[in-house]
Amino acid sequence: MRPLPPLPLVKDDVLAPNGALIFDNSTLELLRCPRLLEYKWLRKRELVANKAGRNFGSTLHNGWAERYARCLANAPKPDDVIAINESMRKWLEENPQPSEDFRNFDHACKVMMEYNANYGNEPFRVLTNPKTNKPLVEASFCLDFDFEIDGHPVYYSGKIDTGIEDSNGVWSFDHKSAFQFGDTFTKQMQ
Repeated sequence: MRPLPPLPLVKDDVLAPNGALIFDNSTLELLRCPRLLEYKWLRKRELVANKAGRNFGSTLHNGWAERYARCLANAPKPDDVIAINESMRKWLEENPQPSEDFRNFDHACKVMMEYNANYGNEPFRVLTNPKTNKPLVEASFCLDFDFEIDGHPVYYSGKIDTGIEDSNGVWSFDHKSAFQFGDTFTKQMQ
């Protein structure tokens, strides 16, 4: 068996001059299966078939980010819809779908149109990032786990899709897109 590649360390002159391990939610999910962790995280190998669906999800994420950054909790106006669609078009130009895949730009626009029809004026308030004074949309974070592996600090990082507040409190509003639903999908999302 080939030896494992070195750990993917991220260097930072102040926080981790010798490198740090940074885990995100996707990496933590891989911890359930050591072989999957090896192939996907360490060796950077994954099935090509899985990429079209995730890429389409990223396309929609770009649209939602544009919508909530521009409109906050309000229904998009025609100019907003143009900007939302443009953000999705730009993403797909830079990250094209396989030509035979049905999840293309037109499909993304239809999905977003249906989403906007169902979720016009939202029953919440989009929070403001106190550091930037901009809407808390696609906000990155990095938390110190406060321990080390082989002398390297470990961090957990991610992005908050949209920070919101409603009558029940403050929430991280996260969008998911999936082609297939069912018991397996429902259990995974729980």
